[in-house]
Amino acid sequence: MTSDPRQNHQQSSNPTSQPFAQRRTQMSIPRSGVSRPAWLTRSNKQLAILVRDCSGSMSGSKASDATLASQRLVEELSNPANRDGFEVAVIDFESSANLVNDVSLASALNGRLSPVYGGGGTDIASGLEIAVKILSRSVFQSEDYLRPVVVAFSDGQTCNRSNAEVLAGSLRIAADFVSVAFGSDADEDFLRSIATSPDHFYHCTDGGSLRSFFAAVGATMCVSLQRGQNSTHALSQIRYKGPNQ
Repeated sequence: MTSDPRQNHQQSSNPTSQPFAQRRTQMSIPRSGVSRPAWLTRSNKQLAILVRDCSGSMSGSKASDATLASQRLVEELSNPANRDGFEVAVIDFESSANLVNDVSLASALNGRLSPVYGGGGTDIASGLEIAVKILSRSVFQSEDYLRPVVVAFSDGQTCNRSNAEVLAGSLRIAADFVSVAFGSDADEDFLRSIATSPDHFYHCTDGGSLRSFFAAVGATMCVSLQRGQNSTHALSQIRYKGPNQ
């Protein structure tokens, strides 16, 4: 008994009979016959972790500037064009650190960020330790997620440097690590040494440049997400209104 060739054709053309990975990357527009790029059909996700200095030297206008800059980053990541592709966690450190906003959709966190305050010492290691723990969650190792991004800023001289260096090494394995010196008293050499590369270190002299930088980071990540690409290289090429610009 021979099979009906029409039945075989119908079975092979049924998209539900194809492997899932194949179905996910094939999407055509029948009227035009044009295939959309695979990155437009994927549901990419990316985690951003913001590690903020809340030491005593950050009090006053610096705290206000850092709060506004943090909001600029979240605003960019919550753009509807990103289709809720970004998740954000916020860690504040001083003499110790706190996870002030656990991992949430950027759109849910937009307008609800905890403000930066000023008080205590400067132990960036305590903040990096929490970031490492977040990255160890198995969900962020899924193929649905692009490489995570950690952005840390500080305006002073950190204590516990050796521990911070070890933790930064762990972060660089699991994520792209961008470090930012804020103001004139920050330890630029140290912050440069813990970033993914020297090109992933930036210096923001004042609140205006910090806000501009954080907005640029967000915009850069948005473009990478929409292309389905990790942000590693793009984050080393950020242009913003900074020193002498």
